[in-house]
Amino acid sequence: MMVFLVAESMLFTGLLGGYLVLRYSSPMWPPEGQPLLPLWAGAANLIFLAAGSVGIQFAVRAVRRASHRGLIRGISACLGAGLAFVLVLGVEWIRLRHEGLSLTEGGTYGALFYVLTGCHALHVLAVLIWVATLLALALRDRFSPAHHEPVEMAAMFWHFVGLAWLVLFVILYPL
Repeated sequence: MMVFLVAESMLFTGLLGGYLVLRYSSPMWPPEGQPLLPLWAGAANLIFLAAGSVGIQFAVRAVRRASHRGLIRGISACLGAGLAFVLVLGVEWIRLRHEGLSLTEGGTYGALFYVLTGCHALHVLAVLIWVATLLALALRDRFSPAHHEPVEMAAMFWHFVGLAWLVLFVILYPL
């Protein structure tokens, strides 16, 4: 898992490095006629991912204590927070598209926004599939204090995805 997370860190570092080079070499950012990114949407998604981190960490602690009910609650909270993230990001993409920001019409500005947030969204979807699988297994009582490594690894991935969004949020939205 650690090797995977280091590789993912390199992916996001490369994408963000490219973004920063292109952004700061541009005379105007965002380009004239392009919409500003909605700070509220990025911040809401940051809150949802943080809530998911709390939920999955609650699940890890619960499974270590053999609390089946706590495990289910924690995983469910994480899953709900992740689904809220995807919903807000989808609404944001649709609204921005209607305002003229697309992969082609927005130039580098639009392309970078959709590539960065799209890459992150794929990671969120991957961890959501993992967490949904954990929920299905937890409902069948497949985890115990002696066997809970999949829950811990999913938590590591979730925390990584949350941290990646924090960095994306700071660089894309308020700066």
